[in-house]
Amino acid sequence: MKPRSSKLISSTVSTQATPPRSTPLASLAIGAFAILLLSPASRGETAYVSNARSNTVVQFTPSGVDSVFASTGFGQPTGLAFDAAGNLYVASLLDGTITKIRTNGVGSLFANESLYAPMGLAFDGAGNLYAANYGNITPGGFASVFASSFLHFPTGLAFDAAGNLYVANVNNNTVAKFTAGGVGSVFANTNLNGPWGLAFDTAGNLYVANSNDGTITRFTTNGVGSVFANSGLVSPLGLAFDRDGNLYAVDNALDTVRKFTPAGVGSVFANTGLGQPQFIVFPPSPPPLAIRKQPVSVVSCLGGSAAFSVSATGLEPLSYHWYFGTNSLNGLTGSEITVTNLQTTNAGSYSVIVSNSLGTLNSSNAQLVVNDACVDIHMYAGLNISGLQGATYVLKFSTNLADTNFANWTPLATNTMTGSNWFYLDMDSPFSPVRFYGVKLAP
Repeated sequence: MKPRSSKLISSTVSTQATPPRSTPLASLAIGAFAILLLSPASRGETAYVSNARSNTVVQFTPSGVDSVFASTGFGQPTGLAFDAAGNLYVASLLDGTITKIRTNGVGSLFANESLYAPMGLAFDGAGNLYAANYGNITPGGFASVFASSFLHFPTGLAFDAAGNLYVANVNNNTVAKFTAGGVGSVFANTNLNGPWGLAFDTAGNLYVANSNDGTITRFTTNGVGSVFANSGLVSPLGLAFDRDGNLYAVDNALDTVRKFTPAGVGSVFANTGLGQPQFIVFPPSPPPLAIRKQPVSVVSCLGGSAAFSVSATGLEPLSYHWYFGTNSLNGLTGSEITVTNLQTTNAGSYSVIVSNSLGTLNSSNAQLVVNDACVDIHMYAGLNISGLQGATYVLKFSTNLADTNFANWTPLATNTMTGSNWFYLDMDSPFSPVRFYGVKLAP
């Protein structure tokens, strides 16, 4: 299964990879490095962890209770990433594939070309998927090399708020930074020892897991690094933040997930259901429930109709419950309603409650006024035409005055003058934004 479009940018670096201890990559040989750009294709605060030894993706509740989320179609799963729709993408190290698992849990092959031992995954703001790739790259029909300079066994990936891509290089202890156009530079090369997972906090600080010395380094936006955590870890790999600002680190050597508060206080979050954990990810935060367009008041008349609508956004599915005053309008559960055959008893306020699994919102009240009759005011074009008595004239109109060929104009009426004047009222003129009129003797 191929994505809809493609890109690949690369150069190669031949070097011997030096994976951290306890990693399943120890058998990989000399190769070239690249980052692949795979074009596109909330389940709440649940954490998802890839397990290389057990070939599973395990999910953890907020309290750390584990269960297997997926266990088929993997060959040592590594990188994880959610798209904006909540689909989970899983990189398989040995298979050289990326699997897409939909929100209903059904998995399918997303990419299997131009990949060799893919590691970290990350989505940019446009929905393109980036994969850290180890090995020789042959551009395929669906993928494109985004970057290959400044790379030495790339592992973790992360985007900052400005759309720059950061890449951990485990083999030369650097973190590279790439602009959206693929221009690379070294962002950090100190306080690093086997850098692996990357994660940004909401302030824009970058956190790096050091797989070789059991520490996590925090870098400010200008690249100044300091130790954020150095206890309870042996070989941290993947990193991820929850919505409360807590940092989670998977430890490949200890088969644990450790949780750190924003102040750096650590505790064991999970130590069951893990077998050589690689990466961790949280689903994207669901969009807040919001009413974008409120119902609008309507003035109508007896026997007429009135339509009310609301526009809302939020985590699907959205439910709608309409009210007339304080009375529930049972059965009217769409974003739009129409009240027909209006009577004076239908006059009053109309509102709707919009809800989803995260909450409810009340709309503002829209007033319906029912008059005895409806009066429309229109301005009509009244044409007073003077001409030769007894002669026959043709009246036409056009919406394009640049067209000087009278034969192309639209006929309105033909009339033989019985007097010196002919009055014509164009009843369709109010429904046309512009009309130009012309009169000529009939042929």
